[in-house]
Amino acid sequence: MKGLLSNSSSLTDGSKFITVSSDKKGLIFDGKTAEKIGELSSKDSHKGSIYALSWSPDGKQILTVSADKSAKVWDICEDGNGKVN
Repeated sequence: MKGLLSNSSSLTDGSKFITVSSDKKGLIFDGKTAEKIGELSSKDSHKGSIYALSWSPDGKQILTVSADKSAKVWDICEDGNGKVN
């Protein structure tokens, strides 16, 4: 991650957390080991800094909000990466 950290959020069970930043990236980490396990697709990325996010209650989706005035819902795949829904 090269940008400034904008926000982070973890699942309620602590199994995963995500960070988002001014470089328009979202990185997903294992909540126990802190190893990177995935990221939000750069193909579908926001055009501006991501500054807010929230997990769905079941942990299968993430909502992100950006300075580009858009909100995106991301499906978290089995491989740990996210694709825009």
